[in-house]
Amino acid sequence: MDDSYSDSDNYNDDDRTSSGHSEFSGYTMRSGDSLVELRHGIDEARWTPEQISARGQELLSLDLEGPRAKSDLAPLYQHLHDVDEALQQITDDWPVRRGNIKRKGLKYTKVEQFYTDEEFAHLHIEIGKQLLQRFNQLRAAIQEGSRPHLRGLSLCDMPNEIANHIFHYCGLLKGEKPDSNEYDCDKVYPHGLPLDFIMSLRLTCRSLCEMVSPALFRVRAVRPSTESLDRLDYISRHPQLSKGVRQIHVSVSYYDANIAKDPALFVLYAIRRFTSSCLVLSDGYNSDEWEDYTFSEEEEMAFDAYHSTDFDFEIRRPKRKEGLTLKKNDLRSIVDGWRKLVAPIRFENGKDTSEAYDVYRRKYADQELALSRFPQAVCEAIARMPGIFFLEVCDDGRDTKTFDHDYREKTATRKAKMALLTRPMSWEYFAADAIHVSNNHVAPMVGKLLPTLGSHGVKLQFLQLAFTPSIDIDCFRPNESDRKNFVQAMSNVQWFSFQIMNNYHSSQDKASGPWPTRSVEQLAALDGFLDCLLSSDSLKEFSHDFEALRWENARSPDGWYLPSLMKARPWPNLRKIRLKSVCLSSLELDGFLRKGPLLITRLEEIHMARGTWTQALDIMREKYDPDWKPKDVFEGVVDDGLKGLSVQTNNWGGSRWNSACSAECAAMRARGAYERAFEGVPSGGYAMLGPNDYGDVHKYISHQLKENPCRPYL
Repeated sequence: MDDSYSDSDNYNDDDRTSSGHSEFSGYTMRSGDSLVELRHGIDEARWTPEQISARGQELLSLDLEGPRAKSDLAPLYQHLHDVDEALQQITDDWPVRRGNIKRKGLKYTKVEQFYTDEEFAHLHIEIGKQLLQRFNQLRAAIQEGSRPHLRGLSLCDMPNEIANHIFHYCGLLKGEKPDSNEYDCDKVYPHGLPLDFIMSLRLTCRSLCEMVSPALFRVRAVRPSTESLDRLDYISRHPQLSKGVRQIHVSVSYYDANIAKDPALFVLYAIRRFTSSCLVLSDGYNSDEWEDYTFSEEEEMAFDAYHSTDFDFEIRRPKRKEGLTLKKNDLRSIVDGWRKLVAPIRFENGKDTSEAYDVYRRKYADQELALSRFPQAVCEAIARMPGIFFLEVCDDGRDTKTFDHDYREKTATRKAKMALLTRPMSWEYFAADAIHVSNNHVAPMVGKLLPTLGSHGVKLQFLQLAFTPSIDIDCFRPNESDRKNFVQAMSNVQWFSFQIMNNYHSSQDKASGPWPTRSVEQLAALDGFLDCLLSSDSLKEFSHDFEALRWENARSPDGWYLPSLMKARPWPNLRKIRLKSVCLSSLELDGFLRKGPLLITRLEEIHMARGTWTQALDIMREKYDPDWKPKDVFEGVVDDGLKGLSVQTNNWGGSRWNSACSAECAAMRARGAYERAFEGVPSGGYAMLGPNDYGDVHKYISHQLKENPCRPYL
């Protein structure tokens, strides 16, 4: 053994000799000397090829077992330095792959280049490879001896906060960003996420299973039922699962009290629910999918009865509009007729609608039991899950899948029929029915939910409300005691969407349609609710779509004007808004639009309830920034270049000035000027309308026209 492997029990890695310096193969490095100076000394004395070969063979012949067995670090450090010194003398220009590319015209030729035998010998390739192996062995031995408890870091050593953030991206739909501020207000946030990758990680090991399990519950749905509340409560109290929830979807579809208490009404409801699920085809589905489906005799009877003149939608509506109502005896006679029709309609194995009615009643009773504690229980659970930033409240009126598509291929099965007849319904269901008055106990809960969140200290970042109109919207009016908590819950909201939409099947399903015209008191209640929703100074983007209110109040002279929408607010961070089927006031428009950058990506079906279109266009022109253009008209992203107002107008993807109404619009229609001004219809008619054919209204506010197209019709 080389004499450098001497016994050194008193060797100290921090103080290698008592004199404060260490000696390595003729080079002395005193305390304070740098490694650069040491290497400079080595470079000054380049070894000859013969010296490299001799020194390499000498180092490779040394035995490491003795020092490793005794955990003697001094000789290991010395030997590591000697190997490193030898490696520095060996050139790193090894012929792993060498070649020149020569070009001849458009062709390239690869010419291999080889070393001569003499050059190859001077590279010391084999000795270099063996010295590298020994170098790695020495480092591993030193690390094992000096730090016996040290191990390599892995994914399991990552802090949970970082690991959870990574794992949450594993189950997302392609292109979705959970923490992005650029949400599409018109797109339903995905509830069903692909979890195959997360499930595979859970099967890898126990540690990964614990780390990745929270990502399985990124979105949780809850509805007024004891089972749903208990499940949410369990997840919120779980130490791991509670950390993964980011979004809560509150389903506020309901079981009607009148249907649950009257078997005759349930018979009517059951047949209409079943027949509408079979007959109504949603957009995007071809009716050819039904070519191979054979209806039973009982189903054909139900369909015929569904289209009978006694219950025809178009015949019933005028009676209700004229204020006429059917007498109670007439209702009973009609229901008795339906009972006779429903008698032959049975499920398989001889089970009739009575079983479905029993299930409906049990679910209604469970709903009433859950409603007594629903707002409090949901808000307490959300407060225990600090990762939640998105709340969605929806009555599933726009949920097309659960209404027909999920049952289309399963309609013949008894289980699917039972599920269809006993599922909750949207708020607008049966709005067009003259013989039924909705008794919705779930709608008032929505007005209590947000104030309760504020009382628990919960501050959301993203909020989406999307439901069909209830028969009574006075329940949304916040009282003075709740208003403070309501505003507190909204204080951090950056993105907000509020949609009061018609039922998806309102134009096809005879059980759906608009409620009667809203009273001033009901609109005032909704206005107070909206005032609290828009109170956040952190708001960056919001979207409003009041399509259902437009249909209900189309004949009202005041429309469905909500003053809180036009209220001047600071909104220092607001950059983007979408407006559809809303009432505006040109008298308040200047304060509503504020100063600074603002992009309106949708301005459709607008009713000018106060003031004039002429005044509104003048205000928008004054604030407009004609020099700014969006990079992508469909994305609608606001950059720092926008200094004022911009209205994204594109007949195929942006704002549509068509369907604007009130004020000067009637006079413009009478004189044939409306289509040109608002819809941009060219001389060739609608058939020639292209995506960039803007009306004179948009050309005026964007400084392309000098004259206001609405001014002559004041």
